[in-house]
Amino acid sequence: MYEWEISNKITAVVSDNAPNIIAAIKLGGWRSVPYFAHTLNLIVQKALLEIDNIKTKSKAIVEFFHRSTSGLQKLKETQKQLNLPELKLKIDVQTRWNSTYEMFDRLLKIKDASAVFLPRTKPDLCMTQQDWDAIEEIIPVLKPFYEVTVELSAEQNVTLSKVLIICKILKKLIAAVVSTSEVVRGVFRVLQSEMLTRFSKIETNFVYAESTILDPRFKRHGFKNEDAYKKALDDFKKKFASMQQTESTTVQEVKIFQQNVGTVQPGQSIWDEYDSEFALITSSTNKTVAATRELDKYLKEEYISRGNDPLK
Repeated sequence: MYEWEISNKITAVVSDNAPNIIAAIKLGGWRSVPYFAHTLNLIVQKALLEIDNIKTKSKAIVEFFHRSTSGLQKLKETQKQLNLPELKLKIDVQTRWNSTYEMFDRLLKIKDASAVFLPRTKPDLCMTQQDWDAIEEIIPVLKPFYEVTVELSAEQNVTLSKVLIICKILKKLIAAVVSTSEVVRGVFRVLQSEMLTRFSKIETNFVYAESTILDPRFKRHGFKNEDAYKKALDDFKKKFASMQQTESTTVQEVKIFQQNVGTVQPGQSIWDEYDSEFALITSSTNKTVAATRELDKYLKEEYISRGNDPLK
């Protein structure tokens, strides 16, 4: 950081939870922000262990078509015969986020073609109707996680302030899911449990909280917990007051005040001592009040559209 002369530009460091990276951030004295999308991926991967057998079967089908040129050609011919679009299969890769979702989604789209082709050539790869039903139920639940990961991986727009509201939405979506399949319900239970465990106190993280309040698209609506919002706001006001007092009470002002107190020079008014003291006190107080008033005014302004750029 020093070598590249960017130390003064670092507000925080976003990273995964690897101990060596966290240790490096601490050594640098920077604020650490856990990468929300990475944590979401860990949650999804753990939940998908509940249907690991279906995942394994799906991967075997995809790998067969990737290995077999003739098999892939016959699949394309079957898609044409059924008037289906020619879609390539996507394989699950453990280190690539969302790849399981993409594999399930694409597999479901070629289900009819594979149902015609596989029983005749590779019957051992055929999945049961229960397997297909499970995939069909899981895809709509995984889709929001996929969309969130893509959105939060952007580089050209503000993302940190979206985390609290996205977390709130995901929890609500998972809680509303209903399934008749015990296997699928197991996936939903793990998603719900992991979201609660990992993000139960996320609104108390001051970096997330402050960025949400300062985003004119969200402000108060980014919070689910009213107490967390009020605490973040109070901390904000204290920080503003501290900043204003630091700026207003300079060393020179203190020296001048100390010299003037208790000393009435010839020709001066008897009120000069009071005026000097009052000017020093009100200078600090007025700036603190002005900062608080400006924050309150901002919070009362109309929200901007979610599609607008908060920086502008």
